[in-house]
Amino acid sequence: MVRDGVMRGFIVFPAAALALALAALPCLGGEEAGAATPEAQAPDKSPSVLVKHFPIAEAKSSKAVEISVDVTNDWEMESLVLLYRKQGEKTYRKVKFAISSSRSYVATVKGEDVSYPGFEYAVWVKEKGKEGRFAFASVKQPHPVVVSKLSWKERRKLRLMANRGLTSTFFADYAYTWFGLQQQVDESTGEVQVSALDQFHRAEFGYSYRILTVLYAFRFGVGIVRGTTLKEGIKQPVGLDYGFASLLFEFHRLLAVEPKVIFGGSEEGLEAGGGAVLRIGNTLGTHVDLGFEIITTVGSTVLLRFAWDTVPGFMMGLNAELTDFPSSQSWGTRLYFDAAFIGYKHVYARGLLGYATRNSRKGGVIAGVSVDVNF
Repeated sequence: MVRDGVMRGFIVFPAAALALALAALPCLGGEEAGAATPEAQAPDKSPSVLVKHFPIAEAKSSKAVEISVDVTNDWEMESLVLLYRKQGEKTYRKVKFAISSSRSYVATVKGEDVSYPGFEYAVWVKEKGKEGRFAFASVKQPHPVVVSKLSWKERRKLRLMANRGLTSTFFADYAYTWFGLQQQVDESTGEVQVSALDQFHRAEFGYSYRILTVLYAFRFGVGIVRGTTLKEGIKQPVGLDYGFASLLFEFHRLLAVEPKVIFGGSEEGLEAGGGAVLRIGNTLGTHVDLGFEIITTVGSTVLLRFAWDTVPGFMMGLNAELTDFPSSQSWGTRLYFDAAFIGYKHVYARGLLGYATRNSRKGGVIAGVSVDVNF
């Protein structure tokens, strides 16, 4: 039995010693053994460079914008880049950040790139020995900056686009107004002494140029008025030849004013006059016009017009006028509807149709056409 126990001891002790020796091998291996472990081989992916940025929400048109960031542990930073682009563009511009006197890092968006409706940007950083990453926003989800205040150049560019790139127009307008048959009746007998068609034709031809600044456009031209009326119980022809000029000022995209001057001659002699239109709304779209026109002996007109462009390719309007044209004798009313086809870039055609009456007695028709040639 002693012999069996001794034999067991010789077997057990060498086995235990071998196990202890194998367990001590990693310690004896030092750094090389430690480097062989998966934990030691995995790189440190946590960022040591921290970038702090307060986003910009709005910018002024055409003025350079400074993008500022604060960087912690910047000695471990290899590169810091601003990526930006105008809204609607696909390609980003790259600008490297530079350290400022206040120890912040600054990159500048050029003024020529700060335009309506805005731009968008992201900040990219690369640390030493690590892959680059986005520290603020990204190219897939950039931060937007709104540019709401337009420079006059940008405003003109937008207006030019709205006018299809065309700035000049030759125009020709014609309208016929018939108030009905006016009669002079003998009060004692009831007999008609004099009757006359209360009517007039009016045509204008001219040229318009769009400057597209605060002074949006100017126009000038010539016009003629021909008609007949019952004046002081006498049937009389009415005529006026005149020239006119007007300036359209657009103080806001929804507010415009157009003053007008008129000089000419009629059977009465030299004629002078003028007028103005206040436009509330989009000059080339839905708007309301309030206006007046006065010519010394020919007559005066007060105008209310509501125009809209809800049907593609057409501009339509409802018009109400109070006028004593063409002889400045008694007031009448002109109510008419007009529609202009503006589907063709270089030629607009307009027609109008309505009803006219004077003294609420008899009435007649209003009809007219106009053509604009744009270039």
